[in-house]
Amino acid sequence: MAGKVTVVPGEWLTTEETMRELGKSRRTVQKLAQRKQLRWKLQPRHGRARPERLYRAEDVERVAREAPVPAPSAAVATVKRPTPAGLGPVLKRLNAAASLAIEPARVRITEKLWLSLGEAQELSGLARTDLVRECRRAAEGRRNGQALIVRKSGGWKILRKSLEQFEG
Repeated sequence: MAGKVTVVPGEWLTTEETMRELGKSRRTVQKLAQRKQLRWKLQPRHGRARPERLYRAEDVERVAREAPVPAPSAAVATVKRPTPAGLGPVLKRLNAAASLAIEPARVRITEKLWLSLGEAQELSGLARTDLVRECRRAAEGRRNGQALIVRKSGGWKILRKSLEQFEG
């Protein structure tokens, strides 16, 4: 038992005392009560709208006695074995190949078809607010002459070629 309280027959424990005795969370204590492993009652509290839940001390003691002892962690039993000297270079090549497979190939901004606002800002040197204003104008069709070609899907996307030809 976690708290070692002397149990008096017919005694009731608060939720906090029960949690301390069992070494369990509030949610686990509630689950034990739902499974009828802990009997409980509601006790009105003076000056409070909600009653307090009390748990039968004998049940708490029984559940604490019956609690399984946790098995030793598998990590404790793990022993690292030295790798044979000939496998070192092979493992390095496999690791490099795996990292290439995991990381997606990066496409340069100058090769992308559609640019995010941040990428358009980086490529053009224009302020983000200016780009947003031009995106809104282009979307509403209020721009005469050179307009950006934009679309909005999860944020503004600007066609790179229209940005390169843009004369703001």
